[in-house]
Amino acid sequence: MDRGQDYLRSCWSFVTIITQAIHLYTYKTAKRDLVRTIREAKRNCWKDLCLELDDNIWGDAYRIVTKRFNSLTPYNLSMDRKKQILKDLFPITPDELGMQVTKADVTPFTLEELDNAITTVKPGRAPGPDKVPPEAIKEVGCCALLPWL
Repeated sequence: MDRGQDYLRSCWSFVTIITQAIHLYTYKTAKRDLVRTIREAKRNCWKDLCLELDDNIWGDAYRIVTKRFNSLTPYNLSMDRKKQILKDLFPITPDELGMQVTKADVTPFTLEELDNAITTVKPGRAPGPDKVPPEAIKEVGCCALLPWL
């Protein structure tokens, strides 16, 4: 009877080894497929992000980059460069605006109101209809006050 039990145990251990090998093979195959799928998904997301960057520079790409830097202003600009950016983004003369603006169309505001508006802009928010992010407004706001008054 011992020989029968030994034979049964050896068969059972052989079946266990085969079962473990099948499970290991299944696991490795599934893991390899998962890694490939993740790699392909990352590649597709990167392509989509690059295409979106061409259409909207302040979109997801900007958000991802600023999050990686742990700072909402990943640029350090000189005062002259800030003034040039401000001039390009916000034209002052009616000719540069491309439309006629009269004093009746504009509600007067003080330097303090403009400074308060710039300092209360919250970083990390969505850009407005002009597509300029709040971080850019805060960055160039210091040199923007006087030309607008």
